[in-house]
Amino acid sequence: MLGTPPLKQERQVSTRASSEDVSIPAPNTDLSPGHGGMHVSGANATDGEAITNPLVSATSFYLQDTPGRYRFCGPSSTWSFSQRVFLLLKTALPEFPAPELPFHVDGTTWELNWARTSLDSDQLLEGLPSLHDALYLLEVAKFHSYQMLFLFDEEKFLPHLHEFYQKGLEKARSSPLWFIQYLLIIALAKRTTTKSRSSSSPPGFVFFERAMSLMPDWVGLHRRRPNLGMQILYLAGLYLVSVDMKDAAYAYVGQSFRTCIIEGLQKEPPIDLFGVKFANEGRNIWWTTYILDRQLSVMVGAPCSIQDSEITCSLPSSYDASERGTLLTVHVKLSRIMGDIIESVYTADSKQRRSFIATVQSVLRDIADILREIETVSARTAHPTLRTVSTTTNHLFLLYHQSSLESFIPFNQDNAFFSAFIVVLAFFIEPSLVPDVENYISTASWLLNAQIANGDLAAKQRSKELDLLQRMTLEIVRVEQQQLGAHEDIVSRNDLEQRPSTPDNFASWAVDVENIDINHTQILDLADQLDVLQESVWGTNFEFEYSNMWN
Repeated sequence: MLGTPPLKQERQVSTRASSEDVSIPAPNTDLSPGHGGMHVSGANATDGEAITNPLVSATSFYLQDTPGRYRFCGPSSTWSFSQRVFLLLKTALPEFPAPELPFHVDGTTWELNWARTSLDSDQLLEGLPSLHDALYLLEVAKFHSYQMLFLFDEEKFLPHLHEFYQKGLEKARSSPLWFIQYLLIIALAKRTTTKSRSSSSPPGFVFFERAMSLMPDWVGLHRRRPNLGMQILYLAGLYLVSVDMKDAAYAYVGQSFRTCIIEGLQKEPPIDLFGVKFANEGRNIWWTTYILDRQLSVMVGAPCSIQDSEITCSLPSSYDASERGTLLTVHVKLSRIMGDIIESVYTADSKQRRSFIATVQSVLRDIADILREIETVSARTAHPTLRTVSTTTNHLFLLYHQSSLESFIPFNQDNAFFSAFIVVLAFFIEPSLVPDVENYISTASWLLNAQIANGDLAAKQRSKELDLLQRMTLEIVRVEQQQLGAHEDIVSRNDLEQRPSTPDNFASWAVDVENIDINHTQILDLADQLDVLQESVWGTNFEFEYSNMWN
């Protein structure tokens, strides 16, 4: 299917390196093959021309890369959205010097490969950290999971770790799945803490490659120890998404997710059969896999893998009274909202819809409930006079504020890039929407530059995309002004050309809970204010499906 299927010439969207014709529909008409018209005429809209989401249709949308492969553009994917925007910009500016689309294709930042091997050589132990360093890297992995993912069971893992450093290869051979888990955790920690010194492979890849070369197929993982197999699969997915291989990450997390369903982890476990400890381990594995699957689904533009109505597994806060249980529950709820946005804003199903305004109100009220929980967690983490900033709470605020976009832990590169991308677009469409645009761009640039300084090639590519977006939108404004014969300076729009200095340290950009821009009460007020639009054209003609899951 993804070879080179024939497409009708007048509807083909192709971006080969050769000089092929690219047929791009004009704005306010079809944006891609099979997509309905996008009507934004406001008061002029009629019941017969309901506003639709131009990113969604029953027909798949593809871009053809230079080698000739067709790349699917998922409707909620940030990459897909950015490529479509650049398609329209290149249509408006055919002579503008810009690279051929698509660019920054998933999985092309680094060329990562591995071959199958076995535990029959001492070379598998070469370059491993000392026991002291391994314990430190475990803490790094725990810290960067923000207590919101179940990466490993510390009580089970540590005895194996000490035994491994006593017995070496003998232990690796007797506990091969544990050894794979160990290598993946070390790889993740190295990816987070080590500066890249090579353009051919990212930090931690030597350990990741070793783990993947030893990993059995799904049958082998499931036959031996299903719970550990699920953890290994989503650990592999976590590393892959950190090296800009979201499609592969989605596939590995998807295997973990389906294994969970096969084992019945989406249902409430029978405590009398399994016991409390084993049941809670299964619950933690389920919710971790659920969180990763939902967030990766948004990233790649895939539909949700399961309906929430089919899940009866208890939320973490019901069986874990600690702060960790509360935080994991909040993260689950945020991921649920992201899933509901996929199923409403990006659904191709035209049945059983609610109005656009009702949809926005439901989302806002759900988010307000979650923000209230985040505020509660933050308030009890330390005495108010200490003015501490918890990494966990900080991340939750970031995830909350960007819940309709993408968020992923521990690597929030997509957040910085896509948030800045949207800000630039909003400023281009209507400058008054973003009066302090330079501050937003400065923050995103600093975050990306910090990753670039650590040798992150994906961050470098995204920074180039943002720069290209700014230059192209400014050029369109300049051309429009010339065509209109306007001679006045475009002061407000030229703010994008001003590159303010970025902060010297990240602390100045940490989320200050007391000075956060909006609280849950203000969000509820905003939702109530939308009632006045409920009977307007937007309320009746712009419809999405959404169900308030917290009622």
